[in-house]
Amino acid sequence: MVAANSTKNEQCVKIRTKIDKIHSKMRHKYTNKQGVKYRKQLDKLYKDEFKYCF
Repeated sequence: MVAANSTKNEQCVKIRTKIDKIHSKMRHKYTNKQGVKYRKQLDKLYKDEFKYCF
């Protein structure tokens, strides 16, 4: 059970890192097409974050 927990924690950290990267990209100028792409990625990452982090 401990090994499963550590991989879950690692996944959580990776997902949150990806979310932070996208947020930092969104703080700068981006096109509408890029915005749609970023929001789709964030939707997926938020679902994964809920699965692994909570």
